[in-house]
Amino acid sequence: MLSKWKLEYKEKSQTAFSGNGNINKPEAKLAESERLIGQLYAENAFLKKVFSSLENKLQEHQKQIEGT
Repeated sequence: MLSKWKLEYKEKSQTAFSGNGNINKPEAKLAESERLIGQLYAENAFLKKVFSSLENKLQEHQKQIEGT
């Protein structure tokens, strides 16, 4: 395989290996979208936990105020 590439480069060095660079563009875009979805899912779960915790603390605080 390497010798084939070397021969191709010798014969037509200007056009050898001139791919358009977009072969994996749809796959890369999909992978980036999936990564972003995963990140947003994790952030959403974290925020739900924080909100629930703060809500519980607020309720406890209100009970303490009412009890005094």
